[in-house]
Parts: sequence; structure tokens; C-alpha cells
Amino acid sequence: MRGLLLAITIVVATLLAVLLVGTPAQAADVPRGNCAAPLPHTRLVHCAFAGQALGALDLSGADLSKAGLARAELRGCRLDGADLRGADLRWADLTGCSLTGADLSDADLFNAVLDGADLSGASLAGANLTGARLLGSRAASAAFTGAYLRDARLDGADLSGARLAQALLARATLAGASLAGADLSGAVLSGANAWGTDFTRATLTGTVLVGATLTAAVFDDADLLDAALDGARLTGARLLAARNLPRALAPLLAER
Repeated sequence: MRGLLLAITIVVATLLAVLLVGTPAQAADVPRGNCAAPLPHTRLVHCAFAGQALGALDLSGADLSKAGLARAELRGCRLDGADLRGADLRWADLTGCSLTGADLSDADLFNAVLDGADLSGASLAGANLTGARLLGSRAASAAFTGAYLRDARLDGADLSGARLAQALLARATLAGASLAGADLSGAVLSGANAWGTDFTRATLTGTVLVGATLTAAVFDDADLLDAALDGARLTGARLLAARNLPRALAPLLAER
């Protein structure tokens, strides 16, 4: 028995030693970066980048949480996996940037330009994207939960599988965009322009589409439980195997 207890004690001590040795490396902050020559995987929260022409920098994995990047020019940059939580990116130019897996939760992207940017797997939960431009951008499986996208331009964007629950997209333009498999539960798209938008297999439970333009939109196999479609334009819309259709669609279906 004494030998068994000794063996258990040794095992526990070994595990604790491994954990203690690994903890500092795992918890350590990324090294402080040089603002004059910023590098990826460095801490840059202290840098004054606002209004700077930074160009196509590689800042992958950098810590830019709450950083000031208003009006910064970063066309073609790489911010994959970067921490941009709460960052000030108002009017910033991120055209063609790669932000895959980046964390932009609660960031301020008011009127920012992200045309052709790749936001696949990124988190923009609670972010302010009012008036932002994301023409032809890629945001597959990205999280926009509770984000503000009023008047945003997302024409031709790939938002397939994106999480947009409770997001505000009033008057946003989504013409030709893909929202296939996206979660739009409780989202507000009143007055939005979704001409030819693909909502295949999308979850539109409680989604507000009042007065939205949904001409030629595709709702195949979508769930429209309690969706509000009063005054929406649905000419040429397709609803093959769509579920829980609201009463507002009765006249359209009767015509067909």
C-alpha cells in the first residue's frame, strides 16, 4: 500500500511540474513590438497608427486590442489571427486584407473599407460596421452576432455559414451575396436590398425583413419561422422546400 501511495505521489508531482513549467510560456504576453517596424506576433497596442499609410504589412497574430487605427491605410495587409478586440478602425482602409480567424469583437469599423477582404472564421461580435463597405468580401463562418451593420454594403459577399443572430442590417445592401446556411435569428434587415441573395438553408427565425427588397432571392430549405416580411418585395423569389412560411407569403404562393 505504501508503495502504491508513493507511486501516486510521484505521478501527481510530475504532472504539477509539467503544468507549472508550461504555464508561463502559455500565459506570457507576446513581446512588445517596434512601432517603427511592426512585426507579426508582437504587442502593438502602444503604437500610434491612426492616419498612417502602413501598406501591406504582415501583422498576423499581433496584439492590437483597443489600438488606434482610425483612417489607417492597410491595403493588402495580413491580420490573420490578430487580436483587434475593441480596436478603433473607423474609416480604415483594409481593402484586400486577410483577417482569417481574427478577433474584432466590439471593434469600431464605422465606414471602414474591407472590399475583397477575407474574414473567414473571424469574430466581429458586437462590432460597429455602420456604413462599412465589404464588397466581394469573404466571411464564411464568421461571427457577426449582435453586430451593427446599418447601411453596410455587402454586395457579392460570401457570408455562408456566418452567425448573424441579433445583428442590425437595416438598409444594408446584400445584392448577390451568399448567406447559405447562415444564422439570422432575430436579425433586423428592414429596408435592406437583398436582390438575388442566396438564403439557402438559412435560419431566419424571427428575422425582420419588413420593406426589404428580396427580388429573385433564394430561400430554398430556409426556416422562416416568425419572420416578418410585411411590405417586402418578393418578385421572382424562390422558396423550394422552405419551412414555416409566414402568412405574408400567402398571396405570393397563391399566385404560383
